[in-house]
Parts: sequence; structure tokens; C-alpha cells
Amino acid sequence: MLSETKFGWSIFHNSFRLFILDKPRLRLGKPDLDYSARIYQDLARLARSAPDDTPQHWLELRYLARANDDTGVLGLAQAARFRRQLAEGRSVSELEADIRLALGAAKRTHDGTVVMRLLLARDELGSPLKPLCKGRPASPRLCWRS
Repeated sequence: MLSETKFGWSIFHNSFRLFILDKPRLRLGKPDLDYSARIYQDLARLARSAPDDTPQHWLELRYLARANDDTGVLGLAQAARFRRQLAEGRSVSELEADIRLALGAAKRTHDGTVVMRLLLARDELGSPLKPLCKGRPASPRLCWRS
């Protein structure tokens, strides 16, 4: 169920991940309601310190979103960061997923300025690539999914 690579362990079968997620989290025999948030905060810290040559370093925002850390998510959800990750080779669909998570966090802040900033970042990432996606692009990872 686990695969060990030069980058560490990874779960390569979804049923094992679902099995683990289904287990109750107990602390001193009582339900631990903060367990998931704590784990995802730890994963975000690991992603933040991951080497730049691993895809793991791109996942900090995603882990913070799963930890319900809206402030942390919105702090990372910056157009410059998305541009840098695109230049590093991260797919637009992955960046789009991060922006979607950030829009969820922004919705809970009721701040229209933050929402507009994220919409502009999403449009900025997609606009220069749209011509590549007509017909058969050189790299499907670059295409914006409409």
C-alpha cells in the first residue's frame, strides 16, 4: 500500500488512504476533534520546508485549506506565487485547484477585494495559455481546463 521513493513514502492505493481516514481519532480515549487540523498543519510545515526539486513543496496551500486555516491560505494565495509555480512547471489545473480553495477561504471572509484578486490571478494564469490549448498543445499540463 505504501511506495517508498527517493522523495519519501507515498500512498499508492486510494482504498488504503480511505481506510486510514475512516478510523476514529482518539486522544486519551476521547474523540480528538482537532486531530485533522493538527495533522494538516504539520503537513503544511513539511511542505514549506520540502526541497524545491520535489512536488511536495507546492502543497502547502492545499494542506492549510484542509486544516481550515483561511488566513494561512489567503496569505499564500498570491498571483506572484502562482506565476512562480507555473514557471517551475506546476500544471495550471493544480494552480486552478489552489485558487478554488483560496476562493472558498475568501468567501468566509466576506471580503470582495480578496475574491477579485483571486479571480484576476486565475485569469492571469489562464489567459496566456489559452492559445496553446486550441487544437493539440505541446504539453497538456499547460492547458487551462474551462
